[in-house]
Amino acid sequence: MDKRVYSRIPKKSGKLTQKKAITTTEELDKAQIKKIFDLFDYNGNGGLSLAEIDRAIVELYPHLVYYDTAKTDIIKEAQKIAKKSKDGFINFKDFNYFIDYLHDYCEKAVISTKKLDEVQVKKAFDFYSNEGVLPLAEVNKAVLLLYPHLKKDKSAIMQAYNEKVPKFSQGDFINFKEFEYLIDALHYYNEKAEFTTRKLSKIQVKKIFDVFDYNNDGTLSYGEINKAVVILYPHLSKDESVIMRAYKAADVSRDGVIDFNEFGRLIDLLHYYNELSCIFKRLDIDDNGRIDFEEFKKGHDLIGISVKSNTMLKEKFDEICVP
Repeated sequence: MDKRVYSRIPKKSGKLTQKKAITTTEELDKAQIKKIFDLFDYNGNGGLSLAEIDRAIVELYPHLVYYDTAKTDIIKEAQKIAKKSKDGFINFKDFNYFIDYLHDYCEKAVISTKKLDEVQVKKAFDFYSNEGVLPLAEVNKAVLLLYPHLKKDKSAIMQAYNEKVPKFSQGDFINFKEFEYLIDALHYYNEKAEFTTRKLSKIQVKKIFDVFDYNNDGTLSYGEINKAVVILYPHLSKDESVIMRAYKAADVSRDGVIDFNEFGRLIDLLHYYNELSCIFKRLDIDDNGRIDFEEFKKGHDLIGISVKSNTMLKEKFDEICVP
């Protein structure tokens, strides 16, 4: 189930309606937004400069560092808001609207990793193929029809082809089956790329921790953890099991709450569990929540297992298989 952290910003005549937008944040209440605002209002003048806004974006949403277009769009929106004020600063009322806008934009900015169906893949293949084969020189063009965001990372396409695609064709051509393998490999690459973000510094983690420590007791409950994590990594709102696993593993004191030291550990664990979750979903072809030997055989290389025969592979599968 896709549980939203916040409501969509209401629109009126195609434009954002600021008055309503201020009240549509479901998890970030006004007191919490004020806490964030004060955190970045370094000189305490009741307004945020564009430099302070820029810093707030990077610290609250570190994954945006890797999405130049997204960050540029968001800064432009901040500039528009600042222009409307008399002093060029963003006050608390406008910051409410900006935070709502930021959440909404971040949700849309995350690359979709929904697996493409065969019809879509075949259509892209046929567009550049000739008599059932696709010249290697045209592979990038066909892939970009399906994954245009890879335009800035074309090397990933050939890397996936060389490392992940079994070769059936002769010469500088690939057939449709090989192209399907390539798209599958890039689907996994997309999922990994979505979650590959720079690790947060201790200072950043402390600032986030303090924002969500509502009663200032130095600990966070699971509810507070869930809010904090989803604000940091919006895509995780669609997979709360990852948050729960990281929460349980980070709670080394087994007291049901997370202190600051455990929170740092939790952030590290999120990266680890996220990747495991992505790999599992990639292996679980029939989407039944279990991985059988055939699925394991097809994707064993994703978890770093290299073997020379099916017998050895079956032995590895039996080693890690839980009845």
